Amino acid sequence: MSARKRAEKAFRQSIQAGRNGLQTIAGLAKVLLLADKGLTLPQRQHTAAVILGNGPSLKESFDKHPAFFKDKALFAVNHSPNSDYFFQFRPQNYVFFDSNLWLYDPQAHKGMYEAMDLTAERLRRVDWPLSFYAPTDARNSAIVKGLVQDNPNIHMVYLNNVVVNGWKWVKYPVYRRLWGNPSFRNVVQVALYISLLQQYPEVFIVGADHNFHQLLYVDEYNDVWMTHHHFYDQSVETAYRSKLEVKFHDFKNNIGQNLSAQGDAFLRYYDLNEFAQAQGVKVWNASERSFIDAFPRYRPDTGPVFPPPIE
Repeated sequence: MSARKRAEKAFRQSIQAGRNGLQTIAGLAKVLLLADKGLTLPQRQHTAAVILGNGPSLKESFDKHPAFFKDKALFAVNHSPNSDYFFQFRPQNYVFFDSNLWLYDPQAHKGMYEAMDLTAERLRRVDWPLSFYAPTDARNSAIVKGLVQDNPNIHMVYLNNVVVNGWKWVKYPVYRRLWGNPSFRNVVQVALYISLLQQYPEVFIVGADHNFHQLLYVDEYNDVWMTHHHFYDQSVETAYRSKLEVKFHDFKNNIGQNLSAQGDAFLRYYDLNEFAQAQGVKVWNASERSFIDAFPRYRPDTGPVFPPPIE
């Protein structure tokens, strides 16, 4: 390596070290000011967990491999109670980290809040013990208070949503104490993070299609749109899907920003996989179809998928 390349490498490393240091200091300051220091998680009850993404392929996994979901801790997310599968497989854990849970304004986006109302209504029917994970911001949510009052089977578990990045030797102990957390881009990552904190020996991700980039389109006015497809769209009411077209004009106002955000979401899985290794947890991607490439693949019927040998 030439002297110039060595100097450039040393410069990049010093810049990264400085960035990590600043992120660590900023994260610890937020922990001191914002974090609830008295939070705890329930003890795990199984030796494996399954994170149930809401992608269309989850329906295929349920139909093709129902036995795979037995004797494992199931983590359902977001509006999955709107599916009959939720009541068939009876997940023990439910994660909802969307701000719609506590910033409830039915007039702001009618379709979104109709979905929220339906989810709350169906959660009231849960007749088995269910741990409901939500950020501490949701403590004063009218929806949460109503659910806990109406259904004693629901046990609320609150988590800080205080992002701490930077040095691993600092942020990992912070994560384990529940004082802070990595930066999340979607609720599947939140559910995965919880399972890593509980240290299940194995965690399987199912139904995480993550084909968002294939669902984007730009209209003749250069507005960016995304159509959200979920596994429950066909199982609850077909008309519901048409209400889930969200226009990003005010929030991701061009295709480049949207694709950049999606790329960042995929990179977050690599960060979570590093934390999984530190926790002694093996994470598998067992989705029928998925663009997540941070974890080795797993077929529920045959086991791990190994790449073919190089000839």
